Amino acid sequence: MRAVTEAQETANEELQSANEELLSGSEELQSLNEELETSKEELQSTNEEIIIVNKELLERNDQLNNARLYTEGIVNTIRDPLLILDKHLVVKAGNNRLLC
Repeated sequence: MRAVTEAQETANEELQSANEELLSGSEELQSLNEELETSKEELQSTNEEIIIVNKELLERNDQLNNARLYTEGIVNTIRDPLLILDKHLVVKAGNNRLLC
């Protein structure tokens, strides 16, 4: 009877030890899961910021293209010859009246 009781106590201790290891592993997994969740939220936030910046850049690109087309329209409707120079006096553009 004593031997059976000792064997059962030993088995219980081993089971208790295994249970503690499982709990420890479970806590580690929970901690990793929380870290992953935080990283996921940070990535989502960064992605949303990138989407906003991308939309702003697309809008500015559209504005720039519209301004370019408007400017080209003005240059092409001027009746007198017109040259557009940069700060180094290099010709950047001109209208067709220069050929006349």
